[in-house]
Amino acid sequence: MADASLELEAAGDGLVQHATAGGYSQLAALHVAAAASSLLVLEYRFIDNPCREIFVGGYLQAEKGLLRMPDGPGLGLQLDMGKIERYTVRH
Repeated sequence: MADASLELEAAGDGLVQHATAGGYSQLAALHVAAAASSLLVLEYRFIDNPCREIFVGGYLQAEKGLLRMPDGPGLGLQLDMGKIERYTVRH
């Protein structure tokens, strides 16, 4: 990612990070965006998505169009195993 970001910067271009899903995939996209020196914008959809309801303490909320990077371990938010259980399918 660092090489791609530097190449974009050298070419006078920038990264537009898309993050239209919810839950963990959106957290991963947020971390990629934060690490990119050539970031122009992070696309972030604010729609109801049950995958955003599986974290202890809730999901990220934008303030004046900005997101604060979560500071917990890993991707920054802790999974609520009780909430994940309702999406578990057992065969």
